[in-house]
Amino acid sequence: MQGKMTTQPSTAVLDREGRIAAVVLGPVTTSTLVGVVEDTLAESA
Repeated sequence: MQGKMTTQPSTAVLDREGRIAAVVLGPVTTSTLVGVVEDTLAESA
């Protein structure tokens, strides 16, 4: 990403270390966001 989000809206999910773990470009549903956060938490556990 190099510090830029190219689409609005854009959602970045950070891991426990504060690093970008995932980016969703465009509108995001609750179920998508919950899934991304759960996956991120599972990977950093």
